[in-house]
Amino acid sequence: MTKEQIVAGGNATQKMIDFLCMCLRYGVSFVIAGATSSGKTTLLNALLTSVPNNKRIFTIESGSRELSLVSVKHGKIANNVVHTLSRPSDNPTYDITQEDLVVASLRFNPDIVVVGEMRDTEAYSAVEASLTGHTVVSTIHASAADAAHMRLALLCQKRFPINFQTSLMQAGQAFPIVVYAHKLEDNSRKIMDISECVILPSGDREYHTLFRYKITKNDLVNGKYKIEGHFEQPEYMSEHLKGKLLQFGVPEDLISQFTKPKAPIKKKKDEEVKEK
Repeated sequence: MTKEQIVAGGNATQKMIDFLCMCLRYGVSFVIAGATSSGKTTLLNALLTSVPNNKRIFTIESGSRELSLVSVKHGKIANNVVHTLSRPSDNPTYDITQEDLVVASLRFNPDIVVVGEMRDTEAYSAVEASLTGHTVVSTIHASAADAAHMRLALLCQKRFPINFQTSLMQAGQAFPIVVYAHKLEDNSRKIMDISECVILPSGDREYHTLFRYKITKNDLVNGKYKIEGHFEQPEYMSEHLKGKLLQFGVPEDLISQFTKPKAPIKKKKDEEVKEK
């Protein structure tokens, strides 16, 4: 599916897709959470097609390839993509894990590292890669933002068992944006919410729902579910994220589409008197 098909199918709004493409293009790591068959990989694949051809994408998957990003024009490859697969082996010497590939990817000077799904110790390497300035995007089996960071922290503990609250804070710092995809009972797939995680000075996490799908009607009629709802933008990105995007080169007029509109300046009473 393309980005346009995702919008046309009602899975998300154009503004939501534009926001995620902006994060991807300008270096804000994010993770797509959801259950099996919720459309995580389909969404990730569509978003990655927005990456300019001069950017190097390094993909890491396990078992089989689901991401297909190579673009061919006039018989030649037009973009810069490195697709890799883990290779399990009965002989540990020849075993190549996703964690090995995440570490190896950093030697290829990637602009974007894509981990097909974080399910084991590769989560720790992905978090470390993001914290050291690399753009990392991935999927994970979890529900909503806080649960995604909780699972990330648990996976990181398998490799490096430090204080759990520290692992949670690092997970939130590494992946400040969490996209939650879900398959509803009527078999439609929706991006239920896009949340931003803000790390407070105390180390606690604070979540802001930037976009969400609000269900207004959920009925069971003749054995079939009928679900109605709409997308809304209840909150705006934090000043920290705005400053980060500006630093990474996002034009201010593009950022303004996702920030809180400035309140009109009230005229002083003496100026109003003069005008009268």
